Amino acid sequence: MQIEWFTVIAQILNFFVLAWLLKKFLYKPVLLAIDEREKRITAQLNDAAAAKAAAQKERDDYRQKTEALDREREAQMGKAVADAEAERQRLFESVQKEAAVLHTKLEETWQEDRQNRTNAVKKKIQQEVFAIAGKTLADIAGVGLEEQITHVFIQRIGALNEEENKKLKAAFLSSGDAIVIRSAFPLSEQQKTRIEQALREKIDAAATFRHAEAPDLLTGIEMTTGGYRLSWNTTDYLASMEKNMNGII
Repeated sequence: MQIEWFTVIAQILNFFVLAWLLKKFLYKPVLLAIDEREKRITAQLNDAAAAKAAAQKERDDYRQKTEALDREREAQMGKAVADAEAERQRLFESVQKEAAVLHTKLEETWQEDRQNRTNAVKKKIQQEVFAIAGKTLADIAGVGLEEQITHVFIQRIGALNEEENKKLKAAFLSSGDAIVIRSAFPLSEQQKTRIEQALREKIDAAATFRHAEAPDLLTGIEMTTGGYRLSWNTTDYLASMEKNMNGII
């Protein structure tokens, strides 16, 4: 079989031309297109990975913020509950104190009211007793009792100590007025003279006297001069006794 070299060479040339044409006009653009597509796919994958990473980061940030908010909310709730409990306890203790104070005041008021009512009853009884005693003394007053009262009053004048005597003299000298002698009963001239004589001896000076009856003395005699007072009467004794009784009740 005879080989046609011209045909073979022509086919070889055609193959190389076709290969060159394919490489130049088809293979190279396809490679470029493939590269571009790979680059796009790689870029898209990178973008997707970045977006996924960003989404993951946002999700992690959101979870962290949510957990922080939950912790803060729990802390605020715990603080609110603690504050509410503390306020409740404070109000409860305040109410207890106020109730205790009110109870004490009510107890004191009740005790004071009971004591006042008791004192009022005792005072009324005491007043009645002294009123009866005063009336009895007034009813039994007579010449013998009046003479005894005069005698006791003169004894009291004579028994004045040095200090009281100085007060009497100073009061008399400062007043420059008559010495007033008041008695629950009319004094006889003899009784007046004896009283005046006893007073002159004490003041050691001339003096004028003014006598007056004083039923308020009940049974007794009183001498006053310049603010100084000397007396002996059952009213004073009753008043002293009443004062002592008041101290007791």
